[in-house]
Amino acid sequence: MKLKKTNPRILGLIKSLYEKSEGSKTGLWRALAQRLEGTNQNWATPNLSRLSRITSKGESIVVPGKVLGTGNLDHSVNIYAVSASMTAISKITKSGSSFGSIEDLLTKGSKGVRLVK
Repeated sequence: MKLKKTNPRILGLIKSLYEKSEGSKTGLWRALAQRLEGTNQNWATPNLSRLSRITSKGESIVVPGKVLGTGNLDHSVNIYAVSASMTAISKITKSGSSFGSIEDLLTKGSKGVRLVK
C-alpha cells in the first residue's frame, strides 16, 4: 500500500516544482519534485559539518529535506531547504551564511544552485 503525502505545504511545493520544470531547461526542479514525492526516509538530512566539507565559499545549494545542526560552517553559503533545525538556523546565520525555503528559491531562480543529495 502506497502512502500519500498529506502536508499541504509539501503537496503545493511539489506541484509548483513540476510546473516550474515544464518551462525550464534545467532538470533541477524536476529532480527536487521527484525527491520530495518519495518517502521522508529518502529525503536528505545533511548536517552542517558535511555541508561545510562539500561546499565552497559563496556557493548556493538546495537540500531536498532537513538541514541538521551538528558541526559548524566555516564559510558563507546560501542554503535552501524544506526545513532546518533551530540549532542549524542559528549556526548558519552566525557563520554569515543565509537560509531560505525552497519556495524562496522558486521565486529567485536556479542559476548557479547545486542539489545536495
